Amino acid sequence: MAAPQLPTRANLVTETAVLLRRQGYSGTGLKEILAASGCPKGSLYHYFPGGKDELVVAALEAAGSRVEQVLQELLPHRPRPNARQLRDDISAVFGRFRMELEQSDYREGCPLATVALEIGSENLAIKNAIRAIYKRWSDAISEYLKSQGVRGQQCTEAASTILYLVEGALLMARTEQDSRPLARAEKATLALVAAARTRRNETESQSNRGRRRKQA
Repeated sequence: MAAPQLPTRANLVTETAVLLRRQGYSGTGLKEILAASGCPKGSLYHYFPGGKDELVVAALEAAGSRVEQVLQELLPHRPRPNARQLRDDISAVFGRFRMELEQSDYREGCPLATVALEIGSENLAIKNAIRAIYKRWSDAISEYLKSQGVRGQQCTEAASTILYLVEGALLMARTEQDSRPLARAEKATLALVAAARTRRNETESQSNRGRRRKQA
């Protein structure tokens, strides 16, 4: 039995996201999108009167929501900090990205990164969409780190740095056709979070000693 077809709009968005992951913005033309989706040109402009850029924004939003869901699933709020659980959670995230990259034979990277590297400053709608999606990803990581005992500015900075590590590793893994950059990024992420948690514990210990001296 043939697989059920996606509704026309969803199909356009899904196929565009795949093409962006493989070819980027400039390499993805409307003819390719229509051929991949099997949709007529009239349907594309019916759902996306703004043309390619409006469709690209929708595709990036869909891809961004999927990654955000993965992050929330693999990095859930934990009731109490646990170093072993933290290692397992972070390894699960990198494992998911590694699996998807290998399954695509290193052809499909992050659509946000591939598009962001190409578009000019005039593509404000696309740039703003990418910025907002990255912010949601960073917030998802930050919320997890808070549950693991990382606080304040350290939490925000650590979440942003982890995102940089992931995106850079995905780019290098595609370039080298090898998943080892992701393994190195995972190791660096674990060290980063461990250091942030250590600084937090040291700060709390110093604060507690200060309070005890005042009470003495």
